[in-house]
Amino acid sequence: MNHTKAFGIILSWLRRAFTDIRIIPFAILILFFTVCVLSQRDKSVTVDEFAHFPAGIFNLMTRDWRMNNESPPLVKCLPGVTALFTAPIVPTLPSDEPPNTWSFGYRFMYDNFTRYIDIFSWGRIVIILLSSIGGWLVYVFAAQLFGRWGGIVSLVLYAANPNIIAHARLVTIDAGAAVFFLAAVFFFWKFLERMTIASALLAGLALGAAELSKFTALILIPVMLAIALITAAQRAKLPSDEPGKRRPTFAASLCLFCLVMATCVVAINAGYLFSGTFFTLADQVFSSEIIKGLAATPLRHIPIPLPIEYVRGFDVQMAIAQGNNPFYMGYLMGEHSMTGWWYYYLVGLLVKNPEVIWVFVAFSLFAWITVNPRPPLRSWLCLWGIPCVFLAYFSFVTNTPIGIRFLIPIFPLLFVALGGIVRLPMIKTVWGKVLVGAMLCSYCLPAIAIFPDYLSYFN
Repeated sequence: MNHTKAFGIILSWLRRAFTDIRIIPFAILILFFTVCVLSQRDKSVTVDEFAHFPAGIFNLMTRDWRMNNESPPLVKCLPGVTALFTAPIVPTLPSDEPPNTWSFGYRFMYDNFTRYIDIFSWGRIVIILLSSIGGWLVYVFAAQLFGRWGGIVSLVLYAANPNIIAHARLVTIDAGAAVFFLAAVFFFWKFLERMTIASALLAGLALGAAELSKFTALILIPVMLAIALITAAQRAKLPSDEPGKRRPTFAASLCLFCLVMATCVVAINAGYLFSGTFFTLADQVFSSEIIKGLAATPLRHIPIPLPIEYVRGFDVQMAIAQGNNPFYMGYLMGEHSMTGWWYYYLVGLLVKNPEVIWVFVAFSLFAWITVNPRPPLRSWLCLWGIPCVFLAYFSFVTNTPIGIRFLIPIFPLLFVALGGIVRLPMIKTVWGKVLVGAMLCSYCLPAIAIFPDYLSYFN
């Protein structure tokens, strides 16, 4: 092949890249991946990485789930796969010695001192890849609701968000949990669209993966139950979309949701390799008020169909959420507090996101409310309702004001919802497209300006 022909092929590919909408999402994700990789190269190990990554490697290699049990193992163990080729020295622990995550983190650092940063860099690549998959899921979810241009708007909001980039480069729980959280809501939304056994199994597996990622995903279970009941009751009153086929009855829909939950429980147990399943509360000592309260009821003698370390980890998290832990003293606008502020996370959303995002929120909400046909109720509840419940929970129920990262799991859902801006008639005009383009450029500027210091971003 001569140089002229090769140049012509490259030029043709570039022209197609700028004109074919199907290539744009891939280009955005490649750019996102590149920015994440380059911006983490010279960054030291952060405090949570210091504990989570070695614990994930230990969990994976020993199947001892006691190490760092205050967070489920999935997102910790995925980066731990890189230990197969980085071959770090993993400190051994006596089987009868209760693991201490922080002591183990120090031993891991000292034993791998000369290669410490390289080992973590490979682990970070796994989270960056997982976050890139999350970006693709944002695009697919929004595109199914609003078309490809809506998907592209949502994807840009995801890929250029300083908080997403900051945590996508770290071997911590938050970015990975956000991806599995999004997957759980997406497949649950698909389940609500067509309630079948296959869709229930997929939704249950995705929900199980979310529960294996972070304990806050447990909030999804009662919220999804409420959404499923509302959707089933609404659907039972409507005629079938397909002639000759009846919609599932309310009772059938409820049974299918039970299948979702049963699949989720099996997935959680599988994540712990079915270790310590069917224990009783009477045989254990707990520290949180909610678990101690359950242990004081007749339920204490009933076998629990969950891994013991999963419940112990949840107990630790609930004890922390009760507050009065000096390690989690909060800071906001010149004040320190042991109990937090109800408006802490609202302030966090305002100051840790580019300001133009609130213009997207206003326009998108207007489109959701006014443009016909309006999105179905299940879409409202999944994309706006779930984030609102999470925000209310962390604002009024917990006492752990330790940063915006607790809200990272709801960010992708909000970005999907904001893709609805393309439904506005004014946005479909030439000037409307120019306006959205200018808003997106303004949104991306902070991500360019702050490189590579995304973790410290404030608007």
